[in-house]
Amino acid sequence: MRSKVLLALIILLAVGFFVGMFFVITIAAHHIDENLATEEPTLSTEGTFTLLPTEVTTDQVSEYPYTDKNALDYGENKDMIGWLNIDGTSIEYPVMQTPDYPDYYLVRDFFNNHSVYGCPYVQSNCDVKKPSDNIIIYSHYMKDGTMFAELEKYKNKKFYDKHKTITFEIDGKVNQYEIMSVVVQPFTTDDDKAFKFQDFVDAYDPNSFNQFVSNSKKLSLYDTGVNAKYGDKLLTLATSEYNADNERFIVIAKRK
Repeated sequence: MRSKVLLALIILLAVGFFVGMFFVITIAAHHIDENLATEEPTLSTEGTFTLLPTEVTTDQVSEYPYTDKNALDYGENKDMIGWLNIDGTSIEYPVMQTPDYPDYYLVRDFFNNHSVYGCPYVQSNCDVKKPSDNIIIYSHYMKDGTMFAELEKYKNKKFYDKHKTITFEIDGKVNQYEIMSVVVQPFTTDDDKAFKFQDFVDAYDPNSFNQFVSNSKKLSLYDTGVNAKYGDKLLTLATSEYNADNERFIVIAKRK
């Protein structure tokens, strides 16, 4: 009799154990699913960025999503770190930065909606407040002429002669940059001899700064007459170039 009672007790305990484990596993799986569903999306998993701006056709979009500077402010989106403007072009946009998600604004607008336009954004390892020796801003080349498409106007030196300045406002402070170099280069991370503008954020020493400036001047489509010395602060704007595969159109300027 006692053996039957003991056996029944063991069976009940075993059933209780397995039922309890089932509920624990179910609850844990539910929480994992919730976390995956709400996890912040990221477009980049290694380095400072993995994606670069590309050409986009206008038949994919209905209307450009931004209004004007007075309608967008820092309070509406904490990722906004400045306002970029170039006279003579359509370039007048908020500039974003998300250090933990480097390419977040490649396909999102100011309001965090998915958008093929994206939003101009600063390379994740650049410090706009310090600032870094070189602040790098990316944006798409759009076929409707928006975003950074009109940087290509700088292929024409006559246009440069009349529009030499880039304005980048940060925290209410207006910074003006004088364009130093206009470069068209294949984008690569493998060729040691390539002009890797994306790798130059802070100079190790005067030589590294001077080398970057010298290389940019040699590669420039024309001589602007503007130079920079160690201690100057630079601004680099980069977008795609379509005369050849995987090229970048790069404008480098020195803060006045």
